[in-house]
Amino acid sequence: MGRTFCYSRPKKDLPETLISYLCVKFPYFTREQWIQQIECGNLRVERKPKHQGKRRRRDGEGDDALGESSGPSGVLPTVPDQILQQSDLICYDPPRQLEPEVDATHLEVLYEGETSVVVVKNGCLPVTEGGRYCRNTLIHILNELPSLSSFYTERTVVSPRLSATPEATLNMNLNGERQTGGVTRYWSVHRLDKETSGVLLVAKNVQTAAGYAQQFMSQAEETVLEEGALRPPEAPSPHRSGDVIVCNADEKPIFTKAIADKPVCKTYYAVLSGAAPVGTVPQYRITYKIGLLWEDEANRTDAHVRLKKLKMMAYPSDASVGKPACTFITVLASDTALGVSFARISLLTGRTHQIRVHCAALGFPVLGDKLYSTATPGVAGHAVAVADSVYLARAQDTEKRVFLPDHLQPRWCCRRHLLHAGALAFTHAETQQRVRFTALCAPWFLPDVRGRDEAEDAALSHFILQRMPRSHRDGEGHFVK
Repeated sequence: MGRTFCYSRPKKDLPETLISYLCVKFPYFTREQWIQQIECGNLRVERKPKHQGKRRRRDGEGDDALGESSGPSGVLPTVPDQILQQSDLICYDPPRQLEPEVDATHLEVLYEGETSVVVVKNGCLPVTEGGRYCRNTLIHILNELPSLSSFYTERTVVSPRLSATPEATLNMNLNGERQTGGVTRYWSVHRLDKETSGVLLVAKNVQTAAGYAQQFMSQAEETVLEEGALRPPEAPSPHRSGDVIVCNADEKPIFTKAIADKPVCKTYYAVLSGAAPVGTVPQYRITYKIGLLWEDEANRTDAHVRLKKLKMMAYPSDASVGKPACTFITVLASDTALGVSFARISLLTGRTHQIRVHCAALGFPVLGDKLYSTATPGVAGHAVAVADSVYLARAQDTEKRVFLPDHLQPRWCCRRHLLHAGALAFTHAETQQRVRFTALCAPWFLPDVRGRDEAEDAALSHFILQRMPRSHRDGEGHFVK
């Protein structure tokens, strides 16, 4: 099972070849590597018959008026210089051994019900297909299993409506109806970055996935704006630096309630690079907009052209580019001797790479982040994205599970960025009750970070464990009605 893309281009653009499209849209392979993929038969182009490919535009003209649906249909001879037409299907099905290796064993099932599953994934596993990953994903791995019992622990909660015998676990068809035999198919509800570990909700049928997705997206941006969380203070504040605001005692309950009232509430934990100040009010409200780095003409340089659709950037809240975003970062502890901080992070919005960009904008990037950093460590307002060549080299080493020195704290070597989705609360589809799942971050962080010696490793472990909520440390509260 590979990936299929439906080709589309703006009418004003010139015709495009297959190899040009692949190199621009998927820069993780060079031109020569994509040519090799084509020659090995891992790609094919399929064209719909003329009457199926024709679409009507508002001006009354169809695509075929520009010759877009002319020529043969069906599977075409696939060559690098093949001219693509609108609605062509590009099918990519590489052998599994060509995909980067992932950790398919370090998973935990927190809950399994009739229509949904809550799992904890590790920091070396994408959730769904994307980039170079087709089969080495969480969803594909789950779909290959006869049951999830191999990932059960003593803390796993199984719905009473499920059979206690794994082989007799109830399966659902695409319409959410009960069926006998076969293997359950799983559907993603939301995502975490490949290198972000933590709690994840997965559905067992399309209807449940759609219902949960609606719940996850139901917090409209207008509602967030009404809370006032994205608005800067009307009067100058000594606790404000641009779009980084230190919440005072009166503001904290307001924003805490705004987060708690969301239909879906997520809490993250991160180890940050640098010892952030910890005072009586260690909560920061970050309101920089999040947008593609390439949106700003000043960033349109050769250093960022290959990954221009990946890299995000923090823009001032009054900028004309980017989308409104709001992150709350609470520094739970910092240690100057270790050179790191430990933070709890909550979101009012869910922009791409929001946490990582906002932490970098605060002046304390997530430890081990290969893409985002800061030009002024410890000082807010200067988030940066590294050059394409730097990131691609780091990503290649990560695929080999290499420990890389953090760019600001090189004493710590990480296999991935230390960001963990530690808690997830939502309304259960079957019971309509509010539920909350938690997962301790230390077991998922510590295998992926190394200090200069065992003493530093032990000190970091103690530092993280002592700052976790007590319910997390005791292994309780991972499923709360």
